[in-house]
Amino acid sequence: MAHVFSNLRLLVKSDAPFRMGANEEFAAALMGRNAAKEVFLMGPHACLNAKGQLVDRWGSPLFFHVRDRDRIDIRSAGPDREMWTADDLQRQHEGEFFRGEDLPEPSRR
Repeated sequence: MAHVFSNLRLLVKSDAPFRMGANEEFAAALMGRNAAKEVFLMGPHACLNAKGQLVDRWGSPLFFHVRDRDRIDIRSAGPDREMWTADDLQRQHEGEFFRGEDLPEPSRR
């Protein structure tokens, strides 16, 4: 998912290639609702739920922490499907992965 967002930012030339906020906004941008009308994802797709949200392999919506235009952390609820628990998975904007006990403290998110 992180690579898809990187490609979106590279190919959709503008100061703000897509609105950054809710999961649904990221999904919409990937489905062509971006400044260049570029489609990166076509529904229906396994990574989309019925609400139009991007989901992890367990079907839970992903959480996006936008630090700025070029720095987005992505968090998965993990196998227990509950966000902010010890089995979560997180990819930091610089590419580092965390899981379980190694997850960053909430104050560092």
